[in-house]
Amino acid sequence: MVFTALSYLMMSRAFPLAGSVYAYAGRSIGESAGFFAGWAMLPGAPREASIALCIAFNTIVNLIAVLSFLGFDAISTLAEESRGGPTAVGRATMLSLVVVAALFIALTYVTSLFVLGETSFPPGQAPDAAFYNIAGLVGGVWLMSILPFKFLCAGLPAALAAQVATARLLFSMARDGALPRKLSRIHPVRKVPDRAILLVAAVHLVASLVSFGALTGFLVLHLSVIVHFMWRQNSRQWLRHLVAPVTGFTIIAFVLLNMNAQAKTAGAAWLLTGMIGVTVLKRRNRQAILPF
Repeated sequence: MVFTALSYLMMSRAFPLAGSVYAYAGRSIGESAGFFAGWAMLPGAPREASIALCIAFNTIVNLIAVLSFLGFDAISTLAEESRGGPTAVGRATMLSLVVVAALFIALTYVTSLFVLGETSFPPGQAPDAAFYNIAGLVGGVWLMSILPFKFLCAGLPAALAAQVATARLLFSMARDGALPRKLSRIHPVRKVPDRAILLVAAVHLVASLVSFGALTGFLVLHLSVIVHFMWRQNSRQWLRHLVAPVTGFTIIAFVLLNMNAQAKTAGAAWLLTGMIGVTVLKRRNRQAILPF
């Protein structure tokens, strides 16, 4: 993720646009690569089906304000709405990665101190519920009973950030003509892509896909860095513009290849659908013009 964050930092400064990986790939590798990357990133929804109340709340918040950034990759989608320009986006990307990583490692370490005798958890739901069950060992029923409220301080903002990022990605693709242009509407008062936000809310109610698409988008991101800086600009900063993205690409490709079969099957089907879609668009001569 450090290498991926570095690639986001470099590309967000080169292309401070709302489309994130879609905008980066489309303007460095080519239009089709941009569509492919954007399509791949769209199913980056939470693993479990979203709760209707949570979605309704987040949709209202998305139509009036943006409260937080959580995933560092989501920050780049708000490049056109943030203050401070590309420099602020790059700094926020790296800072969020460092802070979240530190909190994650610290929380995992402290929790693990209470189960030092365990070398693994039984297969199934036990690993996913490990923190919840360990809290029961430490504090008993009372601590377990209040843990569901972590939804308010963790699950809700996470879903909010996902909805923010996906809506901006839809908006950017629609603005360039890669998706129906009606999704590129900006609310005249609130200045947010309201139609894209509402579409994301509707999709989250009926579908939940794995992180296959996000990892695929990260692969295209690293390729975009190499193509834009090394090929198009003849950069000689080998460490930043070649070694770092190649390293990130290699690690993510390894993770992607070792995902479970169901994730790869669902992800491959989604990407195939996108490839069919972009082929149809090209045959109808609906090629998008992507300004620098």
